[in-house]
Amino acid sequence: MSDRGNLFWLPPRPADFADRLKAAQAGEGPLAHELKFLAGHALDINGLNRLAKTLRKARQEGRGLKPLAPFRLGLLSNSTTSLVAPALEATALRYGLAMEVVEAPFGQIVQEALDPQSLLATSGLDAILIAVDVHGLPLAGTPGDSDRSEATLDGVLAQFDLIRQGLRANTKAALIWQTAPRLPETLFGSYDFRLPGTHRWLVDQLN
Repeated sequence: MSDRGNLFWLPPRPADFADRLKAAQAGEGPLAHELKFLAGHALDINGLNRLAKTLRKARQEGRGLKPLAPFRLGLLSNSTTSLVAPALEATALRYGLAMEVVEAPFGQIVQEALDPQSLLATSGLDAILIAVDVHGLPLAGTPGDSDRSEATLDGVLAQFDLIRQGLRANTKAALIWQTAPRLPETLFGSYDFRLPGTHRWLVDQLN
């Protein structure tokens, strides 16, 4: 079994991870170097959550985070993102960023994009990650029917363009569109990639 899911290219989590993090929290000096050091290890979700919690607390207390660069990322999705946000913030430390993730309300993609008074529009974001789950898109399979397949794609892309235009009009943030992952199930094996209207064909065309 591959170790790629365990971040094998990073050094293992220090044995004194908890003690070092606790000491950094208790101290009065800058946290930045210690947080970045700890983030440079292969951490599980619990370790990432603890780092993110420490970062958020330090920000609330007004503690110095230099030389980390501040970065505000909006997270817009039709899926639950509460587990993703702290992982993003903790991982960003490894790259020298004191990231603050602003999560849009669940399932409010279009409303957040079009409302100039929405949370994302009023949060002074540097970038917005649009992470759309294909399960929430009207990608009804029509295998072999090219016309209906193209009409399905046109409808989804029109919605995406509406979101893009709204975010462009209401924010100054860079927009990052997440690639839609393919579903593992297939109808016709590798032929799904070539046959218009299959879910894999639709997702590939969408990307």
